[in-house]
Parts: sequence; structure tokens; C-alpha cells
Amino acid sequence: MTNNKRVRLIYGIILSLSLIFAGICLIGACICIYQSGDRPFSRESVALYFSQIAVPVYVALALIVGGFILSFALPKEKTKKKAAKDYAAILRKLWEKRDISFCGPTLLQDILKQQKRRKLHTYISIVLLVLGSIAFLVYAVNPGNFPSEDITGSMARGSLVMLACLIVPFGYCVFSAYFTRASIKKEIELVKGIAPSREATAAPESKSPVNVLRWTFLGLAILLIVYGYFAGGTADVLTKAVNICTECVGLG
Repeated sequence: MTNNKRVRLIYGIILSLSLIFAGICLIGACICIYQSGDRPFSRESVALYFSQIAVPVYVALALIVGGFILSFALPKEKTKKKAAKDYAAILRKLWEKRDISFCGPTLLQDILKQQKRRKLHTYISIVLLVLGSIAFLVYAVNPGNFPSEDITGSMARGSLVMLACLIVPFGYCVFSAYFTRASIKKEIELVKGIAPSREATAAPESKSPVNVLRWTFLGLAILLIVYGYFAGGTADVLTKAVNICTECVGLG
């Protein structure tokens, strides 16, 4: 890794963390303002609470501005990158050329095992993300966790709670992504062992009835729009729009 890439990576990490912390501070400040009284959103109240979180917000803004300066000071190095392989698309096209009826029981069992494992990791990732989000929301909606007299400390605790609730789901999602990629590559090798291939001279597919209906409805819609225009429908719509604006909304 070159020095430019290393600097960009470090800057991206710092900017991401600062934006997350500033966002949590803004959300917490809004919660504290809302709970401050009967008429909480006064100019003085908003200025008071927002002044307490000015430092992280200004730091985040300064880092954003610094990013533009950094992009000119450290231009990206032009490197030829190979296009990443879409293994999911490769597997899908490969299945189109194979007949599963010619697949042996052992090979079929191995293929199904890979597919079940990918589904299991996907479900676990979803469950962990949902549980982590619910846990943080339960903490965030509790007024006792955001006392108005210690907004800076409550924001810091909120940041730690959010990281604790989401770091495990995020880490598992990263692991699941790498496992899914490896599993798809493994299934590609297994599917290649299915023989024989389907004949390339298969009969052409007939037009899908869904596409026929879509084009039919599109043609009818165009005909009805043209008919309504020549029948004076645009004038009726304009009159109703004027009446709504001048009578219901109260612009007149």
C-alpha cells in the first residue's frame, strides 16, 4: 500500500467515526430539546443545547472540508483494475446449462448443503441486525439515558452503546459475505460436474404473457390519454386544480 492510499484510508476511518459521533450528538440534542418543556423548540432552547455539541459537529465539518483539500493534495493513482467477477451471475448462467436430473445423489447433496449454509448465514445476519437495532432503540427512547444536564456524557455513552449493539452484527455480516463468496465458488465447481449439458439448440422461448399484458396496457393508456386530450379533459383537470388551490388550501 502506497503512502497516499494509507493516508486516504486513515482519513476515511477518522471521518466516518466523527460523522457517526456528530450524528448521535444531534439526535440526542433533539431528544433533550423535545423533553425540555411545554414549548421546547424555542430559539433560546435550541441554541443552548446545540451549543453543547458544537465541538463534534464543527470537527466533522472541518474534516469534510479537509477531504476536498486532501483530494487535490493527494490525487488518486491511476491503476488498472481487473473487473471483479460476479460469481452469483456465473453460477446462475451455469445452472441454465445444466440438467439437475442428471445429477448424482452425492453431488446433489453437496450442492444443497452449500445453498442451505448460505441461507442460514443470511438469516443469522438479519436476526443479529434486527436484535442489535432494537437494543439500541430501546436505549435511545429511554429519557433517563439522556439527562439534559449532562448531554456530552450522555452522547458519549450513547455512542458506546450503539457500537456495542452493532459491532457484532456488522462483524458477522462481513464474515457472512466472505463465506457466501467462497460457498458460491465451491458450488460452481460442483455444478460443473453435472453432465451432460443442455443442448444449445433448444426451442426458442415463447413470449412471456406478462410482457404481452404490459405492452397491451401501455398501448391502452396512451390511447386513453390522447382521447382525453382531444375530448377536453385537460381543461377539466386544470379547473379542478385551480379550485383546490383557491378554495381548499386557501390561496385565493
